[in-house]
Amino acid sequence: MKKILSVILSVILIMTFAVTSLGLTTIAVKSIKLNSSNVKLQVGKTSTLKVTLTPANATNKKLTYLSANTKIATVDKNGKIKGIKAGKTVITVTSSSNKKAVAKCNVTISQVLKVAGVVFQEDQFMKTMTQGFVDAAQAAGAVCMTANTSNDQAKEVELINTYVTQKVDGIAIAALNKDSSVTALKKADEAGMKVAVTNIALDNASFIVGGFTSDNKNIGAGTGAAAAKFITEKLDGKANIAILQFKSQVPDQSAARVDGFKSEVTKLGDGVVFVADQDAWLADKAVQVTGDILTAHPEVNVIFAANDGGTKGAVIAVKNAGLSGKVFVFGIDVDPQVIEMLKSSDNILQASNGQDPYAMGYMAMETLIKCIKGEDVSATKGKTVIVPGKLADRSNPDSLK
Repeated sequence: MKKILSVILSVILIMTFAVTSLGLTTIAVKSIKLNSSNVKLQVGKTSTLKVTLTPANATNKKLTYLSANTKIATVDKNGKIKGIKAGKTVITVTSSSNKKAVAKCNVTISQVLKVAGVVFQEDQFMKTMTQGFVDAAQAAGAVCMTANTSNDQAKEVELINTYVTQKVDGIAIAALNKDSSVTALKKADEAGMKVAVTNIALDNASFIVGGFTSDNKNIGAGTGAAAAKFITEKLDGKANIAILQFKSQVPDQSAARVDGFKSEVTKLGDGVVFVADQDAWLADKAVQVTGDILTAHPEVNVIFAANDGGTKGAVIAVKNAGLSGKVFVFGIDVDPQVIEMLKSSDNILQASNGQDPYAMGYMAMETLIKCIKGEDVSATKGKTVIVPGKLADRSNPDSLK
């Protein structure tokens, strides 16, 4: 019996020596550290936990991952977490070699936000604003639907109501009218859909998360000051002016811009006469209307257009009429096409005071999503934020860069 025990002990000693010599000694994991103890994801999105083990030379690095609620979030054997539905759960990571080596990660899953960005016409200004909506939503991980009311108040109401029915989380909208638009938007807010507005200052709208627009009178005045300077220096202080508005589309904005323009040029006194005032806010229409004005009023030598489409259409009409160097255009809004017109040797467009539609759209959507997420928007709640514009003037090459 003693011989048998002696043999067994000898075998054990030999095996122990062999394991030690070959470096096969088991080294257990003592602790687990995760790259994050809190993970926030949207439904359908994934994130993979990164793990640091101590000691680094642990021989058994196998881990198990467990979600406390797989209806909220799942986790695979590699630590990849996937959001299933809105809620909170905990992911527990445990070492297979040491059940006391445990790390936990709190996981919050949120629903993908659905927002809408709405404009009222299909020109470059509104396309640029729409891009601001989309980019801000994308940066926040939200899905953005876009739409155009086509200058139709009934369609605006219909779109707002449709988004409420679809349970869209919020809407950023270039509203058509500071009075009639409020009713539908207020009802939408009461139904739980957050509202931000652009390109307009709404009255009695304490419910909006913020409004982002230009000061339309100041925008018009900026162009008016450039026109007054030009009339004084180039036209001996005398001008017969035609105006292109968009008063039947968005009357308040149009009137404010025209008033701002007039407030500057009328400082020149009796030498300034307004001989025509018509609506034409889309380029094609403005070409036609300007052509008719130039035929009916050959004395016109200055045209003020109160928006992007009117500005471009007026320039084209003057060129078509062969009146380059005789009739001069001053406008509102700046984009690459307007800059090229200001650089053109035809010398028609002299200055255009630009709004920043991209910033308006981006800021409105960004604030809207912050509000939906429960972040503080008290600085803009129920208020209008003025987004600065910039004058592009042919006489100042640096302004055309």
